[in-house]
Amino acid sequence: MRMGRPKQLLPVRGEPAVALCCRSILAGGVNEVVVAVGHHGDRVRRALEGIPVGVVENPDPDSGMIGSVRVGLSALPPPATGVLVCLCDHPLVQPETFHTLLVKHQQQPDQILVPVHDGRGGHPTLFPRDVLCSLGPCATLRDAILAHGQSVQRFPVDDPGVILDMDTEEDYRRLASMENGPPRWRREGTGTPFALHGGRAAPAAPRAGPSVGPLCGFRPPGPAALRSSRVERRQAVDPGRRVASRR
Repeated sequence: MRMGRPKQLLPVRGEPAVALCCRSILAGGVNEVVVAVGHHGDRVRRALEGIPVGVVENPDPDSGMIGSVRVGLSALPPPATGVLVCLCDHPLVQPETFHTLLVKHQQQPDQILVPVHDGRGGHPTLFPRDVLCSLGPCATLRDAILAHGQSVQRFPVDDPGVILDMDTEEDYRRLASMENGPPRWRREGTGTPFALHGGRAAPAAPRAGPSVGPLCGFRPPGPAALRSSRVERRQAVDPGRRVASRR
């Protein structure tokens, strides 16, 4: 809460940043997302109502980013081979970027994947699960990248959202001014936006209205399912059909 208010709840494109971030992840083909909450957890849960994500509580919210990552990691099932760490203060990352990370992990599951735009490394970063599980109690995500430098793959993306954060009020005002509607990934050669759920293309739902937030688990050839009683589940209804998590 560097700006004196919870960044994950700041409105961006008509909804809380955490909700916009989760919708973009889901639209990119990831149908299982864990959101780690700490301070203001009840308000974050309310902001996520109607979005099919899991929510886990960080019992030590002052432990910082790595604490939330550890809690989210514990909620992922054993088959998940990769973990995508997303930050709610980067809410404009496009669905296609999430999908590209997913595909690259399927092709190179041992690589740490970092998207780059305009020569700058950005977020989110996708880690092999083993890398995060091997971190010591005082280690950080930066330590993980430094310790596995030979496995870090940086790749360019045409998505300024990976480097646009909102650490300051000025940053937030800039993001909030970008009112171009919710992120939509248009299938090449068509004019119809679509969202992917569990690898199946479906028409995109109408817009419904720490900062570590979503944590996603992957296993080739598709998104991992979450099977933990510690995770609260919420299901969203698409027009004409229910989007169900795989179990």
